[in-house]
Amino acid sequence: MGDVATCEAPTLRFRTLRRKNSSAHRVPIASDPPQCPSETVWLKQTLQAHGLRAYQAHIAVNDPKQRRKANEISDWCQLDPMKLWSEKTKQYVPMLEVGQGRPPLRSVPIGNA
Repeated sequence: MGDVATCEAPTLRFRTLRRKNSSAHRVPIASDPPQCPSETVWLKQTLQAHGLRAYQAHIAVNDPKQRRKANEISDWCQLDPMKLWSEKTKQYVPMLEVGQGRPPLRSVPIGNA
């Protein structure tokens, strides 16, 4: 039906500033264009088909407070580090075989300290 790239509304980010009279106002922040838009769209479609989410490599995916929208991958190029999380089984996914002549998606190992 519709493509994932066309269904998503662009997210605007704002910065809150204060005036001399202490009133606050928000101004939009210009966002950088995605570095690899076609790969990002492919990743989102693949993860959605498998019921997974990709998070930034530095977060602890076992902590539910860190698995929030702000920590999800929004711009991805092939071989960028990430951590995969299964929404179905609610657990860390170390690797996903995707086929289609592409290398498997690998998660950054989690620390078991």
